[in-house]
Amino acid sequence: MAETFWIFQSLRGRREDPDFQMSEADAHATYRAVAAASGYPLPTVQMVRGALGLAPGTKLPSWWPHYVDPSSIPEGRLVGGLISLRALAAGLYPTTQDLMKCALLCLGRSAWNPGTLSSLDIANWCSRYDERAIWVFSRKWRSGGAYQYTVSNERERTSVYGIICKLIERTKALRSWLKTNRDAHPTPDIALRSPWLGMSDRVNLLLMTVDPGNSFIINRHLKSAIAKHNQSPDSKALVGDMNCTDFRDIAAEWTYRNSRYSMWITMVLLGHKHLSTTRIYVATRASRRESHAAVSSVMDDVFQQISESHRWDPTLTRAAVEGMDLSEDAIARLNSYRDQRTYDGSVCSDPFHPPRRIDPSHPGDGKTRCIQGHRCAAACCPNGHVFKESLSWLARRTAELEWLEQKLGAVRFSTSTEKEDLSELQRTLSQWPEVEVQRELQHWREKLADGSHRPLRFAGRR
Repeated sequence: MAETFWIFQSLRGRREDPDFQMSEADAHATYRAVAAASGYPLPTVQMVRGALGLAPGTKLPSWWPHYVDPSSIPEGRLVGGLISLRALAAGLYPTTQDLMKCALLCLGRSAWNPGTLSSLDIANWCSRYDERAIWVFSRKWRSGGAYQYTVSNERERTSVYGIICKLIERTKALRSWLKTNRDAHPTPDIALRSPWLGMSDRVNLLLMTVDPGNSFIINRHLKSAIAKHNQSPDSKALVGDMNCTDFRDIAAEWTYRNSRYSMWITMVLLGHKHLSTTRIYVATRASRRESHAAVSSVMDDVFQQISESHRWDPTLTRAAVEGMDLSEDAIARLNSYRDQRTYDGSVCSDPFHPPRRIDPSHPGDGKTRCIQGHRCAAACCPNGHVFKESLSWLARRTAELEWLEQKLGAVRFSTSTEKEDLSELQRTLSQWPEVEVQRELQHWREKLADGSHRPLRFAGRR
């Protein structure tokens, strides 16, 4: 209060001084001081005049700041005009335009409906997800109060969580005043629990709030922003007609495609209770941009392969759907790679002429394939070559030998060649990062433990 008194006394003493100049920052400080002294969050011109010691009906002093920078002038104002009290209030509280921009950004990041976003209750809207993220949730307006969720980065200012926190902070004074002046808003209960509270752009309304049951104002602002963008000479690309629900459709399309067409993951994103609802949604909305022609092409490719080669190769189907090269040369390289890939993940440069120490029973006729493919890396075969992608196969074979050691016992296992093979495989795995190796080993150990993978026990025999 002492600071507020000093500001008023200083300005009152300057009201007739023609050489005195007031900056825009001074005007903002004065406006905040009037709000604090009056207890009214949006001081009127009359209140400012009274604080400056001016008679009712008089104009603001000549030293009141004017708009100078054309780039910072609000719409509808001119260079040289007095800085309006509305512009000063916009430095304290969000305007209708501010709220609409924040709402559109939140819609794009959450994949919610406008009704769900505008239903958010600041008394119960977030919880901890992990050390870096926050659950943000709100009740669906048309679904009997069912909650919809989104995960938001806690440290990102433009995340849903960051935007809502800033809006709650900026409108604290408005909400506090509204509690004792409920007649100032047509729907005070909604305004008090909603983060979407701000200054109204209507002359006959002081404050505005996005009504969950009538959120068309967000859509109207989006269409206005698109029109303004398209009319600007600086626009490099025109934006087509769209509405707020398109944000949700786009998110569903992206998730559906990048989850390999997982209906369940798409259902989680959309917050549906039943998978059948998501199927209908994807079929009627998400498929507008995610062409079902790409999905149906899977079946076309399956039947084409069967008709031509009497078998189906899922790798070729996936390549066709993703637009990869399927020339005869590419298919030949794929088959050659598969033909040379051994059980332990090595690539054999000559599977028909193995060294005698590797496959002692090999006939050496140049036609019979080596049957020791499970020992290429373990036996240090000169024909075997280990690559980066060999890790999973090498880890599988290592886990199998560990499993076999447990079953045979340490004494019996130590007298077999498997003991040496295990030691060599462990040395080979040391070429990869320890974290990756342990992750792969754990994966195969679990599969062996639950029986989903059956180890190779009687290999290398003719």
